[in-house]
Amino acid sequence: MSRWTERPLLAALVLALWAALMTLPNLGATALWDDDEGRNAGCTREMIEAGSWHIPTFNWEIRTAKPILLYWLMRPAFAAFGEGEFAARLPSAVCFVGIVLVVFDFGRRVFDTRTGFFAGLIACSSLGLVYLGRASITDAPLILFVCLYFWALWRWQQSGWWWVGCGVASGLAVLTKGPAVGLILPAATAGIYFVWSGQWKKLFDWRSAVGVLAFVLVAAPWYVYVSAETKGEWPRAFFFKDNVSRASEAMEGHSGIPVLYEFVVVCVMFAPWSGFLAASVWNGLKRGAGAENKLFVIWVAVFAGACAVAATKLPHYIAPVYPALALLTARLLSRWSAGELTLPKWVLPAGLLGFAVTGLAVAGGLLVGSGVIPVGGPQMRTFPGLEKWAWIGVFPLISAAAGGWYLRKGNRRAVIGSLAGGTLLFAGVLAAFVPQEVDERKAVKPLVVQSGARALDRDVRIASVDFHQPSISFYTARRVEHLGTPEAAAEFLSLDIESFLFVPEPFWEKEVKPRVKVTTREVARHYDFYRNCDVLVIRNR
Repeated sequence: MSRWTERPLLAALVLALWAALMTLPNLGATALWDDDEGRNAGCTREMIEAGSWHIPTFNWEIRTAKPILLYWLMRPAFAAFGEGEFAARLPSAVCFVGIVLVVFDFGRRVFDTRTGFFAGLIACSSLGLVYLGRASITDAPLILFVCLYFWALWRWQQSGWWWVGCGVASGLAVLTKGPAVGLILPAATAGIYFVWSGQWKKLFDWRSAVGVLAFVLVAAPWYVYVSAETKGEWPRAFFFKDNVSRASEAMEGHSGIPVLYEFVVVCVMFAPWSGFLAASVWNGLKRGAGAENKLFVIWVAVFAGACAVAATKLPHYIAPVYPALALLTARLLSRWSAGELTLPKWVLPAGLLGFAVTGLAVAGGLLVGSGVIPVGGPQMRTFPGLEKWAWIGVFPLISAAAGGWYLRKGNRRAVIGSLAGGTLLFAGVLAAFVPQEVDERKAVKPLVVQSGARALDRDVRIASVDFHQPSISFYTARRVEHLGTPEAAAEFLSLDIESFLFVPEPFWEKEVKPRVKVTTREVARHYDFYRNCDVLVIRNR
């Protein structure tokens, strides 16, 4: 990779192209995934309709789950490309490219261009980051701003002006997901890093006041405005329900064993590079590893530790550690390939095994998910068509085999090249094409199209019972009444106005239909994998 060392601009352009290829193909080919994508896209659409830039609403009620920045990013995308799936996901795709480039420049400045380039490739091909770069959720923007925070810290720490860059990045992160992950965790990481590296005096630099001012100017105006406009309703719900409660109790059934949950998630989402994680982190902890490695290790430890102690567990909560892991892994492999580092004999076989296991797991999972390999009983959800993509598991297998061959021959750079090339093809094909097979088993968008429930030219009512999918509101462009009982559903259909009811077939036949006293008609039917049954749309006239 010596040519990349000499031409960092070319390296950045290559990485940007690869990152775009990981996210843009078929970005809008699948319907929105409930719950978060449906709520985020629906909130942006409603804000546009209301002409508001400040008060987030979903289903015409104040939305307190997330701050405002993602909706601001989605609005110009909606204006340019229409209110659809591509536009809803485009901000995450753009932020994914930004993450890869920041990781590259971080590695280039901290180590060398070769390490930075390889770190960018790892970030570009780890499955978790690619997934987040293709989803209309807050995580890709958040990860970008967290990366920029630590990039600014390292870039300007000697001059002292790192406070300003960190303040701006932290402000943007707080506008994206809130103060816990946008301010407290990055600040804790920086504080521990400076104390551990013997630079604690930098924490008391007079320019810290300028950094705090930068943070306040970026983050505070919107929080103050939304607090005033909602008479305190938004901050009360956001800070106490969506922050404190999630940390102290498992909400919505999202729980897991601390530490073990995070370990499993990282191993899966950082695949196929997971086999190198233990050696990469250990190398960063070794005496004499350097202040830069300390920063990355503390970054991982602080964010992972916070996720471990939080009661609510979701796979994407730990995602901000992936750039740090990419940099640690790239440093380990770059030094080894250049002959600067001797690794224990188990490290490379473990890493190659991780690639092979990833290929086998994906191929096997697609065969099981398609039903070709029967597992479980008749209620097992299957997705016919997934089996035709099982062949993509061959990419990491070939990478592992080629890497093993070159390892025996002593060609270290060829080992790294074989791993990088295979995993880029693997992650790109997996992300761009496989979700479409699952999309055919999602019901909301086909039901809206078949039923004509998106009737913007006349007054209609929309409701759901026993099927509360947020994307119904986005696709119908209407307020959706979420009914809690079969009696309420029967009364809804008896109204003297055109009404559409989304309801799972078993619930309709057993609970609602016997209570309905007016003439109704089934206007749409589609299987939904969330409920593992057909979902109907019933119209009252």
